[in-house]
Amino acid sequence: MIKNYNEIDVLNNSLVIFDLDETIIRFPYVTSKWWENTKKAYALIDEKTADLRAYSDWLYIIKTYEPSLLDIIEFNNLLERIKESNSSFIIVTARNIQLKDITVIHLQQFGISCDVYYTLDKRITINAIKKNYVYNHIIFIDDNPKYIKQVEEINTEIITYYMKHENLI
Repeated sequence: MIKNYNEIDVLNNSLVIFDLDETIIRFPYVTSKWWENTKKAYALIDEKTADLRAYSDWLYIIKTYEPSLLDIIEFNNLLERIKESNSSFIIVTARNIQLKDITVIHLQQFGISCDVYYTLDKRITINAIKKNYVYNHIIFIDDNPKYIKQVEEINTEIITYYMKHENLI
């Protein structure tokens, strides 16, 4: 587990794949435990709708509040290291494709321009991406250990970083 971008080793000619929420950007009130705590609270009312209610709350937050970068200095330093190592980056997010417009707005606020893939199954998406990009290394960074594990299970050659960013704790 890493706590900041400066712990990521960018090898020459790498494709760096970032998750978006809680990996690059954050929103007010959403901490590393927010999803878990919100789902638990709703499960006390109705277990069947807990996930949907938490998701609805999250949608309200991302549509109402302005995002911020987790660490603007270290993130920009990482982007510079990516550039210097003849590498590039993309985003693979679990956001629904229906959130594409707001996602583009969020990224534009920080001058981030890259390909963005929307998926609920990151391992399949990353497997497909591997076939379309020619790099010596693929690096995957996500704040959700579930996605890290899924990607590692079928992509053993991918370098993964489970990021629990210090600014979310």
